[in-house]
Amino acid sequence: MPAPGYPHPAIVPPPTAPSGQPLAEFGDRLLARLLDGVIVGVASLVLMVPLFLWISVAIVDSVESTSPNGLALALNIIGIYLGVLLLSLLMSYIYEVEMVFRTGQTIGKRVMKLQIVPVGNETMDRGMVARRWLAAQLGGVLIPGFAWVDGLWQLWDQPWKQCLHDKFAKTVVVRHDPVKGLA
Repeated sequence: MPAPGYPHPAIVPPPTAPSGQPLAEFGDRLLARLLDGVIVGVASLVLMVPLFLWISVAIVDSVESTSPNGLALALNIIGIYLGVLLLSLLMSYIYEVEMVFRTGQTIGKRVMKLQIVPVGNETMDRGMVARRWLAAQLGGVLIPGFAWVDGLWQLWDQPWKQCLHDKFAKTVVVRHDPVKGLA
């Protein structure tokens, strides 16, 4: 029996999105992100390793056949690295933005039965998903530690457990049961 003046203890329902769907848990989101990282990483390796080998051979041949101009060689190498960076960003964009735009899920989210949905009643569009991706990618590149803060933000965010990139794009991650529709 509770002390006088205090209510009986009650089970608190799990938090829900504005639409009433159950929100994704931190552990599920983390596992989905790790799985997506492995998928993008393996795809990047498949494309980047042959590219790096080809570029390395071309640079070595160039250096051996001529007396290299240090500045020209450095600019070529910087250009190559920028090209590889842009290719990596393009792969990430296609994986994250295009998949989420079409289905609301990446492969990792599908495996973990999660889905990205808009906070309000608007329809998910490519711009919304691109803003979400851009906030995570650009913030992580430009601000040291941003990726950690962004990912952990959901642990103390109320009421929708959003990461910073979710807030920027006005999205929320919910549990999704493909058989029943959204959980």
